[in-house]
Order: sequence, then structure tokens, then C-alpha cells
Amino acid sequence: DQGEAVMAGDERTHGPLASALRWWGSLVVSFPRLTVLLSGVLAVAGVLVTGFQLEFQTSRSDLIDPAAPFHRRWLDYVQAFPDTSDLVVVVFGRDRVSVEVTLERLGRRVVEHDDVFRSVLYRVPGGKGPRYFTTADGRTGFLRTAPVVSDDAGFEGAALAIRRMRAVISEVEAEGRTGEAGDVEIGLTGIPVLESDEMVRSQRDMMWASLLAAVGVAVLMGVGFGGARLPLVILLGLGLSLAYSFAGTALTIGHLNILSVSFAVVLIGLGVDFSIHFLARYVQTRQGEAGLVEALNGSVAEV
Repeated sequence: DQGEAVMAGDERTHGPLASALRWWGSLVVSFPRLTVLLSGVLAVAGVLVTGFQLEFQTSRSDLIDPAAPFHRRWLDYVQAFPDTSDLVVVVFGRDRVSVEVTLERLGRRVVEHDDVFRSVLYRVPGGKGPRYFTTADGRTGFLRTAPVVSDDAGFEGAALAIRRMRAVISEVEAEGRTGEAGDVEIGLTGIPVLESDEMVRSQRDMMWASLLAAVGVAVLMGVGFGGARLPLVILLGLGLSLAYSFAGTALTIGHLNILSVSFAVVLIGLGVDFSIHFLARYVQTRQGEAGLVEALNGSVAEV
């Protein structure tokens, strides 16, 4: 058994893969400044590629196989009846008068923003009977409109129209508190609103989770290696790998969705394993009075 273990160790450290890695490590060590420069340039290029090429798909339908029969029927339905992209404003008031006054103010303001809203519908012009879209008791009213979304909107999607609508709602609510409409409540809903809020929240949560994961890794490595220098080296490697991974995703797949946007956190948690193994072996070799180059080459070949 001991002989077999020695043979396995020799194969691991002297096999074709180990020899290739040792050669690569020697090449990197021979040109340290060039290696650092190229790594930095590639990382910056990766960030730029990510910023210009990587898109975020906010639609939940992007999570489903477009070839699935049920989803194919849904896509055909949406194409034939695109009203699923409507924004719906809901007005709550104490009586019919306050709701109708608010709807009128809101509708007139929304119509003015024809660069981001189209097909605004909140009342029926002329005729007899109810003119506004309200419930039977008149305490709840509705305004419907569709956002104007360009083909190259990308992650923004309907976000511009949603922000504009919320600004208009805030203005009308402020007027209602001081005017004849009294205190009214106005809400905004619709599939574009839900999808946009989900994606914005996912992005924000991913950033915080990535930051906490990086800090947690740094603290854990600091305790494990008894210093701050090696944890900083680990974080630097993680940062470079993130830049390369985002760039690779942008150049191959081209987009992230509400689920895959969290892969950075997974990469931080899993990608640090190799750094731990490598640095642990490097520290062990250096403690055996091996030189810098010898320790790096040995760690590359053995880990």
C-alpha cells in the first residue's frame, strides 16, 4: 500500500498535466511584472465588455424553455394580445368624488408624458353614465396605460416609464393632501412593474451578498493564515476571476436573468477553495525552507 501511494504521488507530481502546469508556473514566475500587467489589462477589458455587452433579462418568461408547448402558446397569446405589458394605477379614496378628481389629475399628467406612455385610459369621453373606471361604490378607481419600450432598452425595460409614473403619482398624492380630493392612496401594479422590481431587488441583493461573501472569505482566511497579506491575494484572484467570468458570459451567452444574476456569489464561495489549497501548500513548502520559485512551481504541480 505504501508503495502504491508513492507511485500515485509520483504520477501526480510528474505526470503530463503536472509537467505542463509546472512549465506554466515557471513561465509566469519568470515574467512577474508582465503577468500582473496582462492580468490587470484583461480584467479591465472584462469589465468594459461586461458593461457594454452583458444584458439583464427582466421577464420571468425568460426562465422557461421557449420550445415548451405551453410556453409557446403563451408567447403566441402575448404577441396577439400585448396588453399584458400594461401599467395599472389604482386609486383609493373616501368617496367617488375624491377618486374621480384624482383620476382626472392623474390622467392629464400621464397623457403629457407621451414619450414613455401610450394608450392612456382612465375615463370614457362624452356619453351618459359613469365616465371614469371605478368600482360600484366609487371608492376605487383605475388608470391603464402601456409603457413605451425601445428595442434596445435592455435591463431598463419599462423601468423609465415606471419611474416616471411613480413621480407623477407622488405629485398627485401631494396635491390631493392639500386640495379638494382629500387624502387618497395611489398604487401601481402590472406585470412590467413586478418584473422590474424583482430584477432591481435581485441586483441589489446580489451586490450585498457578494460583498458580505467577500468580507466573510477575507476574515476566514485572515484567521486561518494568521495575517492579512494572503487573504488579500485570495480576494485579488477572486476579483480577477469575476471579471473574466462576467466577460465570458457576455461574449458567449450575452445575458443574465433573475436567477443566474446570483452566480457571482456562488463563484466567490466555491472559487475560493482552489486558492485555499494552493496557498496552504505554498505556505507549507515555504516553511520547509524552499525558495519562492520552487514553492510556487511545486504548489502548481501538486495542487
